Amino acid sequence: MEWHIIENLRTTFLVVTNMLKQRIATVLTRCRYRRYSTETKAIQTIHDEFDKYAQHLENRAGRKRSHVNIIVGMSGGVDSSVTAALLKDHGFNVRGLMMQNWDEEDDDCSITGTNCPTLSQDWFDVKSVCDSIGVSHVKDHPVRFVQEYWNNVFAKSLEQYERGLTPNPDLLCNEFVKFDAMLNLARDGYNADYIATGHYAQIDAQTRLQQAVDGTKDQSYFLAFVNKPAFQHTVFPLGGLLKKEHVRPLAKYYKLPEQVATKRDSVGICFVGKQRKFSDFLSQFIHKKRGNIISILDGSVVGKHDGISFYTIGERAKFDGKFDKWYICRKDVKNNILYACPADHESLLSSTFFITNCKWITEPSPQKQLFVKVRYRSPAVPCRVKVQGDMVQVTLDAPLKAITSGQAAVFYEPYENSEQMICLGGGVIIANELT
Repeated sequence: MEWHIIENLRTTFLVVTNMLKQRIATVLTRCRYRRYSTETKAIQTIHDEFDKYAQHLENRAGRKRSHVNIIVGMSGGVDSSVTAALLKDHGFNVRGLMMQNWDEEDDDCSITGTNCPTLSQDWFDVKSVCDSIGVSHVKDHPVRFVQEYWNNVFAKSLEQYERGLTPNPDLLCNEFVKFDAMLNLARDGYNADYIATGHYAQIDAQTRLQQAVDGTKDQSYFLAFVNKPAFQHTVFPLGGLLKKEHVRPLAKYYKLPEQVATKRDSVGICFVGKQRKFSDFLSQFIHKKRGNIISILDGSVVGKHDGISFYTIGERAKFDGKFDKWYICRKDVKNNILYACPADHESLLSSTFFITNCKWITEPSPQKQLFVKVRYRSPAVPCRVKVQGDMVQVTLDAPLKAITSGQAAVFYEPYENSEQMICLGGGVIIANELT
């Protein structure tokens, strides 16, 4: 018993220490820019800091920045727009490229009665930004990656949903489309030295993926499946900036179109869109199959569900007669049964799980403590790994709640003289809740 208490205290200490380090680094960065009394001085300081990054890129390319060709993946959002503006302003030869990954003809918007995501507004915003900052787009229309996206992202995600898993399509999109298909087109078709995106992440001198300075926006988790050679031809200009204190003011400084400068961050699954319920969208491709929701406590039927594919572990279970907070804790795919439990029940906790398809961007160091994130917004917690054939067993120092099959487990280790850890890679979780 005393051993478990000591382990729990050690885990808590390590997690809190890492979170404090990131928070302190973010606060110190903010304080450095708040010293300046005027917005103009603050912007100048940002430019001075960014020029060091631009010099690094120039040295990396081995020629003057005016001859370094960079294709910026643009979405019409503020992050990719500021990325393009910064690179153009600091002397690089910049062109924009907007991706079209989803064919709107595949949508049936009559099912939801809401507006499907459309390309036209985002394309208008991209063109407006390009005109505003003086860069050209590689074509007079978005570049289609519909087939690549369907085959490598959507079809694979759909297959996992049908098996009762909860996939993360954003990791697949980065692996197969943005940092593969788009990168290859940019280099082979448009003679680009680099592609740039608005991701909040960093690449160090050894081509290792590192967390962003802004810990609240770090997106290294979503880049964990990208093949390492892709990072040799990729730049993340926003990795050393803060979203609120730097990127938003820069959007104003560059006089980006108002609808772009003030646009809210995009959330949700990319192919579902902002205005549709996930279950409504998924029902276009997977038939609903009603089944029972069973109490993990006594085996009684406490509700009905529309199909296992439409639920995820840790999701709030909604059914009549239970006024306390109950959650989905287990799936029986073969018998089409969901199990639910109270919020504090042990069936939601796991301290050991397996992952498949593990990819290492950087091999872990035996001398350093390994950390893992089991979802984007969760903290990185201490763990140990053991390779067992094609699987990797992950053991946590303390159990976590709602570890979900199909999601990504992403590994990190401390980085010398930095609060931002190195992202080592990861794999797909196969937890114990799926039967």
